[in-house]
Amino acid sequence: MPTRPTTTITANTERLFRLINNSEWEGVTGLLHPDVRSELTPTVILEAWAKCIGDYGSFIECRNTLVTTASRTNGTEPLSGNIVGSAVGVTTLQFEAGEFLGRISFDSDDRIDGIFVLPTDATESVF
Repeated sequence: MPTRPTTTITANTERLFRLINNSEWEGVTGLLHPDVRSELTPTVILEAWAKCIGDYGSFIECRNTLVTTASRTNGTEPLSGNIVGSAVGVTTLQFEAGEFLGRISFDSDDRIDGIFVLPTDATESVF
């Protein structure tokens, strides 16, 4: 299995949220693993994003983005350098009036196979 730099994961994590915010669905779909495209449709993603915007206003930026391993306890122990296998990109999603935590699951080929947005104080995650 080839190694790849963690910087690829951080860049694609932030890229995904910018694409979602700009409703660039072709770009979003291109990052998704083909097996999850039927579940993570533009409609599903837009509904979740609209809730974030409804709660906290316009999206401003991604902050403190890091790469970690999958963890049901919302782990954020950062990895650096090169990685092998699956990984999770974690970022703070800054909105006008608050924040959410974005967790993006990547397979070993850097295709997204999960998107999870949760409160910043959450202690559990699905990955």
